[in-house]
Amino acid sequence: VHSSLCDSIDTPSVMKHIRELITITNTYMDIESDLPDAKLLGHIAHYITDLLKTFGVIVTDNHIGFPMKGYQHSAMEELLMPYVKAIADFRENVRKAALQENVTSVLNICDNLRDEELVELGIRLEDKKGRTVVKLVGKEALMREKEAEKKYLEDRRRAKEEQKKKMEELQLQRAAQARIRPQDLFKDQTDKYSCFDDNGIPTHDISGEPLSEKQLKKLQKLWKAQEKKYNEQN
Repeated sequence: VHSSLCDSIDTPSVMKHIRELITITNTYMDIESDLPDAKLLGHIAHYITDLLKTFGVIVTDNHIGFPMKGYQHSAMEELLMPYVKAIADFRENVRKAALQENVTSVLNICDNLRDEELVELGIRLEDKKGRTVVKLVGKEALMREKEAEKKYLEDRRRAKEEQKKKMEELQLQRAAQARIRPQDLFKDQTDKYSCFDDNGIPTHDISGEPLSEKQLKKLQKLWKAQEKKYNEQN
């Protein structure tokens, strides 16, 4: 730590060494859980506290740790515990997924933290390009946003289902239409036509008048299109 401070006050390296010291201390406390050296732990706590004072993180005269002025321990624990628990659960789930080398699971866990757990705490995480933005919004506002998004997605799902159903019905109609013989295409239209040729194409209207050349061409075009559909289907 001293060398890092002398090296143009290399703050990142100092923080790294402090984290390493805390990790080593926690490991020592786990190993010597029955009878740890209280004097040694006190020296470490004083040392880290003094370093944090040097960097301005702690601005009071506390001998050890951060100031608790204005807070009862139980109140502080009640305030922080939901956030600490969310972080602890997140770490445990990521650790398990990493041990299983399950990348997809890690991404799902990250999304769950953003979309579920932090929403309950009133915190919004916004994934921006190359960074994440944190906003304290409040649980009620986030729950309203969540419900609105849920409704939007449900409406989209229903719209897609309806569109899919319409397409399926259209395909069934086209398939049924394609099964009709071209000779039978106009046979039910006796309310429009009175005479038909050998192919079933109308030649006279309902009053017995011959159809115009333009009308005949249109009907012949429809007949040929139906012939093509029928041959492709059968």
